[in-house]
Amino acid sequence: MVLALLVAAGGGVAAWFAADPPRQQFERTYAEVVGTVAGVCSYTEPGAANCPRLRLRVLDGTYAGRIVEADRPGGRGQNPARIEAGDRVLLGRFLQADDDQFAWFVLNRDSRLTMLLLGLLFAATLLLVGRWQGARALVGLGLSSLVLFGALLPGLAAGLPPVAVAFGGGLVALAVSMLLVHGANRTTAVAFIGAVAGLSVAAAVALIAVRGFSLLAVGPDVYASIGVLGSVSDVSGLLVAGALVATIGAIDDLCITQAAAVAELRAGRHDRRQVVAAAMRIGRDHLAAGANTLLFAAVGTALPLAVAATAGGFGAGLLLATPQLTGGLAAALVASTGVAVAMPTTTYLAAATGSWSQPPAGPAGHGAGPGRPDRGS
Repeated sequence: MVLALLVAAGGGVAAWFAADPPRQQFERTYAEVVGTVAGVCSYTEPGAANCPRLRLRVLDGTYAGRIVEADRPGGRGQNPARIEAGDRVLLGRFLQADDDQFAWFVLNRDSRLTMLLLGLLFAATLLLVGRWQGARALVGLGLSSLVLFGALLPGLAAGLPPVAVAFGGGLVALAVSMLLVHGANRTTAVAFIGAVAGLSVAAAVALIAVRGFSLLAVGPDVYASIGVLGSVSDVSGLLVAGALVATIGAIDDLCITQAAAVAELRAGRHDRRQVVAAAMRIGRDHLAAGANTLLFAAVGTALPLAVAATAGGFGAGLLLATPQLTGGLAAALVASTGVAVAMPTTTYLAAATGSWSQPPAGPAGHGAGPGRPDRGS
């Protein structure tokens, strides 16, 4: 496990230094909406000056204090984000824009306070319920976030091979999280090996689906954004990488649970087949619930699009063919396949590596050792 962590980390560092740094295509800053003005929007016909645009005061950075204009999110005169005067937003500016009139664009509302409150609520709940284990889980989450946002995403943006980056980053995140939260022991090692097996199968399935069957799960707007904002050219590789990232969290949870279940069951039962059968029943229940979770998470992330498509008369077949929803569902199916392979792999490996010595027979001949009742049935 430590060797895999060192190899993945070393390969990532070497590839990082070998890659070209991503070109910065836009800068971002925060701004306050001061009102609206009728003007020419980026999506209107030339000369049509009746489009409502936002007037904003830049709050920080090089242009602090400057009044600029930007299209309202949603376009076509709509205001789905309900951005009004006095609201603060995250504002972007294209560095290479030919016309400063259309150089500025609204990325999102200023959601820093909301995200901070949600994060504090999550941390407090985890600490209250999980106590010391919850504290270690928070540290593990922080390190996994560092791998994801500090290495994996910048590596992809720099043009590194997406599948290799996602797979190596996944191994590092799994190893760090498992070691920190659960410690260096047999259960953690078994769970890590099972997770690697499931992640490998997920990578193979995603590669076959995306490159073998030319699965297209990215809309034209994403292709345009990639072309403008970054140096990424292997979009199909990004789809595979996305499926692997979706697999990591689910596979971590299931593999640790299965390895721990076998260890607990082995403490009371001393028949290998009995323990494996009981652990497989637990795993199947977990697998069924996990697959359901992944499905609803995939649909939930694309719910606004799904609702809009349904309202527009799309049937189930056409709805599933939309690129954004296809991407989420494909990732969920790939992750579920990887988890389904990891579950029995972890279970049988945990059963094969444990100690199965029989305890001395008790007075009634039930196999209970002194001071430890037989919890088997």
